[in-house]
Amino acid sequence: MTTEHSAGTGDPVGTQDALGTVSETIRQLNICNSCRYCEGYCAVFPALERRTELSVIDLGHLSNLCHDCRSCLYACMYAPPHEFAINLPVVLAQAREQTYDMSFPLPAGLGGDRMTKGFTAATVFVIAAAAVLAIVAGTHGWGILGGQSARSPYVVVPYAGILILALLPAVLSVATGAIASMKYWQRIGGRPRDLLNAPAVWATLRDGLSLRYLRGGGEDCYYPAANPTGLRRYLHTAVITGFGLCLLSTIAAGVEQDLLGVQPPYPYLSVPVLSGLVGGIALAFGCAGLLVTKPEVDRSATEPRMVRRDTWFGAGLLALALTGLATLFTRGTAAFGVVFALHLILVVGCFAVAPYTKFVHFIFRLLSLMKDNLERTAISETEG
Repeated sequence: MTTEHSAGTGDPVGTQDALGTVSETIRQLNICNSCRYCEGYCAVFPALERRTELSVIDLGHLSNLCHDCRSCLYACMYAPPHEFAINLPVVLAQAREQTYDMSFPLPAGLGGDRMTKGFTAATVFVIAAAAVLAIVAGTHGWGILGGQSARSPYVVVPYAGILILALLPAVLSVATGAIASMKYWQRIGGRPRDLLNAPAVWATLRDGLSLRYLRGGGEDCYYPAANPTGLRRYLHTAVITGFGLCLLSTIAAGVEQDLLGVQPPYPYLSVPVLSGLVGGIALAFGCAGLLVTKPEVDRSATEPRMVRRDTWFGAGLLALALTGLATLFTRGTAAFGVVFALHLILVVGCFAVAPYTKFVHFIFRLLSLMKDNLERTAISETEG
């Protein structure tokens, strides 16, 4: 694997294989561990101080513990063009990329970044489209896509068809993500029983969902340019909130249909519709904001492959949010059939590739936060 990135001067630093990336990351972290100027900026530096000798295991943990706020880079007296050339956002992003690629249960050449670009991703969505259209043609016929008005999704695709189309890639995605997560947890030295530590779980969810470490040194994240703003944290909050409300909408619809016997379409003031509407708007706003500001991000502090993962992930979520909202606004019209079929194709395709996009970063980051909270607790108990 080769990587090319730019430092603060904007000039290429060169290419490094995986071993070279590891040694460079360790070199920079050792300098940071000696300096400790950024000790209070985030969880990475206290965790670094607890380690006297760094290993590949530590790099995986520290890189995912990093929230890429970039406060350390802009405060660092040894950042490029200094001869020490300290640029933690880039080297930790490279290490983070490697933890993604090393954790997935797929043959070499199919996993990681390759799953979200070019032929592989296109093939997944072509298969998803073929499956959805085949079920439409074999059940209700093409007429439902050709101008016949509809309000219920089951007029377009039968319930059993939707269940199979969505459930199969979702189960495979969850299984793949679970295997990758356990491999990552073991790789950073975690034990299965540690995941049952209730106080650490609570602290981890609090830290992760509140995005506390996107505040950097207290002035918020340096995003998109070299000045601290709360924009990135606000946009991420919109994405997380929107995703959660959309999930609630799906669960509420399932409860209404399968437990209460109430069939769609649901009224506008129902839980499925209201949570889906607010969630879809929040998700679309957050993703669109992150995509629009992406070109303005300081490239000297950016790993190109992580930008590509961010872009695919954000674009996929944005497309899901917009088509989901469109199904609500077009129900009862002749456009509903086409819109719902398109939304279902995106659901199936995005479910299939989800573990190989930036979606996994939230899971790995939570696991690193979990390990960090366990370490803090162990130290407190020892000192107490």
